[in-house]
Amino acid sequence: MIPIMSSVASLSAASEPLRSLIGDALLGVARVQRLDPGQTLFRAGDVPDRLFALADGEVVLCRAGRNGESVVLQRCRRGFIAEASVDTASYHCSAVARRQSRLLAIPLIDIREALDVDPAFRRRWLAHLSRELRRLREVIERRGLRSAAERIRHYIECEGRAGSLALDQSRRDWAEELGLTPESLYRTLAAMRRSGTLRIDGTTLSLDITVAPSGPARVSPAGAQGFQDPSSGATGLG
Repeated sequence: MIPIMSSVASLSAASEPLRSLIGDALLGVARVQRLDPGQTLFRAGDVPDRLFALADGEVVLCRAGRNGESVVLQRCRRGFIAEASVDTASYHCSAVARRQSRLLAIPLIDIREALDVDPAFRRRWLAHLSRELRRLREVIERRGLRSAAERIRHYIECEGRAGSLALDQSRRDWAEELGLTPESLYRTLAAMRRSGTLRIDGTTLSLDITVAPSGPARVSPAGAQGFQDPSSGATGLG
């Protein structure tokens, strides 16, 4: 059993966005859990009894692939984890911490009762699920794009603002989220920068809308000069 703290007092700042969604009553019955890197929060097949909200850190939802490899379904850095557990008999995937993480655990019995008796909370919850559905549609759409350059452009347009994105994760993690190998992401970023369709300033990536995008260009090792080894996991891109 993962140690659970007695209250959410230590997460007062991080819990404010959650408070606006679930309200003081549900926040009052929440407890804090801590996860170390590599620690499992729940496994596929476990019976849910709490709803988890990530305050800080990183947790991935994953499932075993056909060859036994771990397939990442979703990467969570803030907000609820596996909201579908509110109305399912068992988890359909596993949740594993990638970094030191703190979560709020809210008993599902209290969540379900609030959905039954509190119309205002029910409306806020439905609005939250609608936003998540739109986000997941974007993820599915992005994974369906054939070229690495298309996936990169799509991500920047959807997750950034005005064609610019401040990347808040390592290139290796980003490649995993895009469904690419780190090497493919690395080469494509170099090609897009050389073609002028992408500007890279530290961890900020900006699309140049004045340059018509083309298919993924092939680059020689010299074309990637100035980039760090992607195996380093460093966040900086240039």
